[in-house]
Amino acid sequence: MKKGCYIGISGDAARKTKEMYAGVGDIARKVKKGYIGVDDTARLFYENEAAELLFPPDAPTNVRAAAGNGRATVTFAAPANDGGSAIIRYTVVSTPDNISVIGAQSPIVVTGLRNGVSYTFRVFATNAVGDGPLSAASNAVTPAAPSGREERTASGNFIVPEGVTSLRVTLVGGGGGGANSGLRTSPTVHHGGGGGGSGGFNHFTLGVTPGEVFNFTVGSRGGGGLSMGANGTNGTATTFGNSRTGNRSANGGEGGFSGRHQLRPGQGGAGGAPGGAAGRMSQPGLQNSRGGAGGDSQHDRFGGGGGGGSLGQPGGLGGRGGGSNGAQGAVTGSGNGGAGNGGCVIIEW
Repeated sequence: MKKGCYIGISGDAARKTKEMYAGVGDIARKVKKGYIGVDDTARLFYENEAAELLFPPDAPTNVRAAAGNGRATVTFAAPANDGGSAIIRYTVVSTPDNISVIGAQSPIVVTGLRNGVSYTFRVFATNAVGDGPLSAASNAVTPAAPSGREERTASGNFIVPEGVTSLRVTLVGGGGGGANSGLRTSPTVHHGGGGGGSGGFNHFTLGVTPGEVFNFTVGSRGGGGLSMGANGTNGTATTFGNSRTGNRSANGGEGGFSGRHQLRPGQGGAGGAPGGAAGRMSQPGLQNSRGGAGGDSQHDRFGGGGGGGSLGQPGGLGGRGGGSNGAQGAVTGSGNGGAGNGGCVIIEW
């Protein structure tokens, strides 16, 4: 082939032939040596091969954005036409704030965005000739701090998610069980069992690091008294922490006490600290004393105390937070206490 020269132009008029042409709009002018395209992007090249035309690349397509914490991830498809020269970089530009980030390929992460502000993004490609046009705008996204909530009812661990620097933690201890009513203590006097105390309730905030690990133990429920004159058993504590923070806890509720041993109404168990409510004592009376109600938890589904058992009447009601009702026993026998409800760990960010 003859020695020639070529130039990158952005019009469609220029065409390569054995001899060179100048592309000016839609009219080509033949010249003896070389050609120059009249365009703002014109650049002159010399080669020993046949002439080729170079252009800036077309705009990227299918630009999409996904928001994160103070950032967005922008994806896009490469232009169908690279202008005859390999694309060397892409640039993402935000609206508002005009933040520009350069990358070699999709996706490109844009940082430094303001949480709570709506953004769109446009992308342009660059090759050896120059910058191509901006793409159409992406979908609008609003960066935000990460948020979430987990409710755990079994012991385990929690790993702080990416971007999270603060946790709100609620601990509920296990509720104590209600006492058994026991046998009557005289021909005319007998007492129901006392209700179990509710589990403690501890709410606090922790500063944390993404990836930090916390271990927790969920408190178990106390059992109701199931034999004549048996007290309820205590619930156990719920704990949360690690070596950096130490452990925080919500203690379990105390089991209720049977009236048989005291010759007086069955006493309720104490609530777990902090924030637990004591179980109620059984009703004083000469006939068919009813068991005491379980202590109410500060949580509506966890940590309630069990109700005390009764003779000849319905047992004491279980406390709010899932405590079980005490049982009704025959006046010549005894009534079982209700079990407390287990605790939980609630983690929010």
